[in-house]
Amino acid sequence: MKKAIVLLLALMLVGAIFAEDSKVTYSVSGDGWVKWGYNLETNNHGFNNGYDLEADISLGTIAASKAGAEGETVYGKVSLSALDINLSVDAQDTAPAFDTPDTTISASIVAGPLTVGVYTAASLTQNNASHFAPYQDDDGDWDGASDMGVYPTAYRKGSLKATYSLGTMGSVYGTIASLGDWAAGGLVNDNYAVAAGASLTPVSMLTVALGGFYDLEWSDMGFTTKVTVKPVDGVSAFVALDGFMPDGGDLAMDAAVNVAATFGKTTIGADVWYADGTANSTHAASPSSRVWTYDGRLDAKVSIADTGTVENLAASVALYAIDVMADPAHDPMLIGVADSISYKIALSDTTYVTPYQKAVYDLGVADDNLYLSVGANAMLFANTLFTVDYTMNKKNNLSFPGAWAGYADPVFSIKAKVSF
Repeated sequence: MKKAIVLLLALMLVGAIFAEDSKVTYSVSGDGWVKWGYNLETNNHGFNNGYDLEADISLGTIAASKAGAEGETVYGKVSLSALDINLSVDAQDTAPAFDTPDTTISASIVAGPLTVGVYTAASLTQNNASHFAPYQDDDGDWDGASDMGVYPTAYRKGSLKATYSLGTMGSVYGTIASLGDWAAGGLVNDNYAVAAGASLTPVSMLTVALGGFYDLEWSDMGFTTKVTVKPVDGVSAFVALDGFMPDGGDLAMDAAVNVAATFGKTTIGADVWYADGTANSTHAASPSSRVWTYDGRLDAKVSIADTGTVENLAASVALYAIDVMADPAHDPMLIGVADSISYKIALSDTTYVTPYQKAVYDLGVADDNLYLSVGANAMLFANTLFTVDYTMNKKNNLSFPGAWAGYADPVFSIKAKVSF
């Protein structure tokens, strides 16, 4: 079904381009890249590829006079992301086949302030109290995947989502999703979850986000909230909280606090993250079962970043303290320092070279305690970015510092990324 829809949308898009009076509008953007790497420890080497594509296609509009409300239009819209069409030949019958493994497609009906998703896999995940981790970039140097958030059952069969815009006041939404459908066998039938939420800005300096879900099958529930204030220009703060309560279990939660102030092109910030409880469903058969256990863990960070006080120079430094409430206390204390620096050298109005360095020094471990990445980005012609990089002790764990995980072998890589 997904393959047929992708091909149909591609044909519609081509037709829209050539139609004289077409009411189909579209926008397409994305990038693709190839990266060659050499593991200096194992001597393994090879290529890796990646891509990203975003496309919005509006499938015509109904005139305002036919839409009911004066000046209001009603139209259908289809959105695609991570579109990758591969033509392959099956080894058994040599029949060509199209493969779109990661494509996400959603279709919606838009009527003024109301948007109803009719073909979508609406996410019920809510995660406002996210953990701070150094260098979250496109290549995922740091994952932060141990965040609790609120992750209900992975409902993936179908969902219906309605969003209503309140203009400058914000928006509200409601979602119902099912894991299975009416077909016998396969995925779980009659298994629904509901979610609702809102993002409200009653005054310009205050934004409040609220959300919650309830799993009708397993009686698991969760909630999330985030309050952001911007009392004056250049100063902001937020408090966020995520909670999860399985049926018959205790409440588990994580909370985050951030304060930041910008002076010119320099930003000083402080973060605190707290987690307590065990967030996993008590139902072993539940697809949402996941273990997330912390016992009063408190992490903290202070940072300073500058993005141009010296022209074309960007730099940052941060100090991390992890699990500062541990009993007995960590010895040595889990302390880490992170820094980054880059300088953009213009070759012309559109081309440049940017050497960079970023590092994390972990004072909480005895060895392998330096993460280092050095290299350069180069835009040598339009839409194409080249990167040469050397990385040692790359890690993938929010428990930094003091709990390294991932791979530590040094890697030299060359990457070409084309965007459009």
